[in-house]
Amino acid sequence: MKYQTLNQNLAVALHATNLLPFLGCRKADTANRVVFEFDDPGNVAPQAELDYAASRVVAPVNVVLAAQRFLRQRTTETLKG
Repeated sequence: MKYQTLNQNLAVALHATNLLPFLGCRKADTANRVVFEFDDPGNVAPQAELDYAASRVVAPVNVVLAAQRFLRQRTTETLKG
């Protein structure tokens, strides 16, 4: 099952914690936005969203910054097309 989100901060948290494997991103219907796609074979995304909203998703700062940098690079590449 594939999980998709427009929320870049949630995508960073998912990537930084390795909760879901990152598959890639694609242009969204909304201008200058991307959809982040993750593999979710265990259907854990709904709980991960709740944990994120409740600030229960925790990762070391250096890992979060690396995930943020990685996803920003993917976003730039996707939007440049």
